[in-house]
Amino acid sequence: MQAEEQEKIIIQKAALREIAKFVLAEKFKSSEIKEKIEAEIIFKLTKHKKFQDSQVILYYKSLKDELDLNVLKENNPEKTWLVPIITKNKSLVFIEDNEDNAELIKLANRLKLSEEEELFKDALLDKASDYMINELELILVPSLAFFKDKTRLGRGGGYYDRFFEKVYKIRDKTKSEEPYILGLGVKEMAIEKYPREEFDQSVDEVIWF
Repeated sequence: MQAEEQEKIIIQKAALREIAKFVLAEKFKSSEIKEKIEAEIIFKLTKHKKFQDSQVILYYKSLKDELDLNVLKENNPEKTWLVPIITKNKSLVFIEDNEDNAELIKLANRLKLSEEEELFKDALLDKASDYMINELELILVPSLAFFKDKTRLGRGGGYYDRFFEKVYKIRDKTKSEEPYILGLGVKEMAIEKYPREEFDQSVDEVIWF
């Protein structure tokens, strides 16, 4: 891909991210509306066979414009719930969402940390036990948008794209459908044509809201 074309795609994606943020802000214009949508999605997930059959689930700690799935976790304590943490090497590790890791998870979910806080986070992460990709059974994925072909538009860091690439390689090697990747996407952004780069990854299924 030529540099000029690459630059054009980057600009187009940035514009789509701003549109998606606006759509989500309108969608979640009040806490009552957002809670209603979350309840509907949690109900759908609870009835989903992949969720029912999975014991080890990777989910996420929500940002303001993402669906909060904490109630789903609280209602299913028999399952093992993991969250992704970005390391200093810009890769993802997966740790259990429990009291022992509460301080680490709280730090990791903030978009900006001071240098001192980053060092403290790394120290906590060194002590935490993490899970391997092949131990995951279900991955619940947030996004600014999913397009009609289930390709994900994230926030531009590329963490999930690199992670999904590893997931699909493991699945090809093991001839397995696990871990199954389930996205949660706003239906207004399910467009057919969009700027795509080679590394962009899709998910197995999207639950629309």
